[in-house]
Amino acid sequence: MTNHHLYRFERGGRVWTTLVLLLLGATMVSLAESNHWVMELFAHFRLQYLVAAVVALLISLLTGQRAALVASLAAVAINGWFVGNYALNIGVQAAAAPTEHPSALRILHANVQYRSQPIERLLQRARAEQADILLIQELNNHGASVLSTAQDYPYRSLFPQEHPYGIGVVSRTPVEVTAEQDSSGLYTFLTARIPWGDTKLNLVYLHPPPPLSAQSTQIRDDLLQRIAARVRHSTNVLVVGDINNTPWTRSFARFVATSRMRPLRNRLPMGTWPQWLGFEGGFLTRLQIDHVFTRNARDIQEFRVLPDIGSDHMPVLVRLTSA
Repeated sequence: MTNHHLYRFERGGRVWTTLVLLLLGATMVSLAESNHWVMELFAHFRLQYLVAAVVALLISLLTGQRAALVASLAAVAINGWFVGNYALNIGVQAAAAPTEHPSALRILHANVQYRSQPIERLLQRARAEQADILLIQELNNHGASVLSTAQDYPYRSLFPQEHPYGIGVVSRTPVEVTAEQDSSGLYTFLTARIPWGDTKLNLVYLHPPPPLSAQSTQIRDDLLQRIAARVRHSTNVLVVGDINNTPWTRSFARFVATSRMRPLRNRLPMGTWPQWLGFEGGFLTRLQIDHVFTRNARDIQEFRVLPDIGSDHMPVLVRLTSA
């Protein structure tokens, strides 16, 4: 190898090591998420960090970059612990081979993006999936007026807003819906009692703000803890919504621990936002912020991220049985 080639190799090695150290740095910053809301933003990408760290580890092994090898190994260990803990101990899968049941209840959740309001496409998807209940977030007045014409969903509790926090429920059968406010008075969440076989399903539907400031992060976390304390001793309960949180944060873990509920997951993490980034399922390119939490996974026949309906979020379907 000539001196010129050796210099280029060494310079490339320094650049590569710097990139891997940046990956490890982002990982380390995410560990301090409780100290500042900005640091929590780094925690939402643990799955992406893990995949990048595994690739970096393999490349570092092949190229003999020792510093990069050590840094990538540390990043794999840290992010692998979080992802593995979620897969093994926190998230729960629906039945591997869902079968129809006479008392099956199909619930479809969709954040319809208050500027786009693709309600017609949502209704088409709901009919194709034979959904019994539609849960809608970011509902505005136009979207509410379109929903009001859906004769196959005659039972409606709609709370539209001309901002991202309108919310609503439409159903094929009567549903008892109550609207409540969070402690700031800015965000509406819904509780519903839904006929389900010989009993009733208690459903909580919420859409807290994203963690884009100290105040909005605190509001989100306070609402999650309020809901967690409420459902902790409830039976036949489901919590659904775009909660603007991913499975990798401490605030998510606190909600799971306090509520004693578990998030539904697929075999691979299925991202729901942003819709336009990546392939269906969004394993690596989307964040998983639309969630369904249950206490009894045996009640869940199916949990699925649905195809694009024209919003920035992918809709989600859950099928339950009371058997």
